[in-house]
Amino acid sequence: SGEVSALECAALFRHVGYRVTLEDLRDHIADVDANASGQLDFREFLRLMRLYREKELAKIKAAFDKSRDRSTNAMPVELLPGVLQSLGSEPPFPQVPIEEDDQLDFDGLVDLVDSCRSQFVAKERKKAGFTDEDIERFEDMFHKFDRNKNGFIDNKELQSILKEFDWEPKTREEQDDLMRQMDVARALAREAGILEVGEDGSPNITFWTFVQLARMLRTQREKAEEETLMALQ
Repeated sequence: SGEVSALECAALFRHVGYRVTLEDLRDHIADVDANASGQLDFREFLRLMRLYREKELAKIKAAFDKSRDRSTNAMPVELLPGVLQSLGSEPPFPQVPIEEDDQLDFDGLVDLVDSCRSQFVAKERKKAGFTDEDIERFEDMFHKFDRNKNGFIDNKELQSILKEFDWEPKTREEQDDLMRQMDVARALAREAGILEVGEDGSPNITFWTFVQLARMLRTQREKAEEETLMALQ
C-alpha cells in the first residue's frame, strides 16, 4: 500500500533497537500523521524516526550536562557506566581505554550510546522485543509445563500455555496455521542466534522458539485490535 501502520512501525523500531509500546507509538504517529489516516507514508515515517532520534539526543544531552565538567565541557570517563545505565543501556558496555583525567565530549557519548544500541538489538531479537519481566513470566510458565525438564514442550502442553494468554487455536484451520507459525518461529530464533530450536515440522517447541511464537501471536492480536480501531474511525 506504500504506507505502514502503528503495528508495523513498532516492529521496525524494535528491529533498530528502540523499545517502544504500541500505545506510545500511536501517540507519536498522531504528531506526524498529516492527513490523520492512521497510516504513515514514507515521508511521515521519516519524520517519526527523526522525532524519536531527537528525543533520544535530548535525553543524552541532559545526562551529559548533568555529569560534565563545566570548565572543560566534557564528562569524566569514570562516570560513563552510571550515565549509560541512566540512559537505559545494559552492561557489558563497550570498552573505553581509561587513563587518568580522561574525559568524553558529547559526540563521544552519543557514539557510545549508539554502540550500546547495537548490542541491545542482538539481545532484543533473542527476546523478540519482550521485556525482562515478560521473559521471566514466560520461563516460569514454560518450566511449569515442561514436566520432564528436557527443554521441550509438546503440542498439547503448548496449547495449555496458549490458553493462559487466550491465544489457543479454536478451529482445525487455526491449529494447522499454528504448526506453520512454529516453523516460522524456529527460523526467527535461528536468526536471533539461538542454536537449539528443534526440527522444522516437529510438534515440540523449545523455550526461545516459544518466545518468538508468542511475539507473532501477540502481533496478530494487536493487528486485530488495530483493524477494529481503524474501522471505528
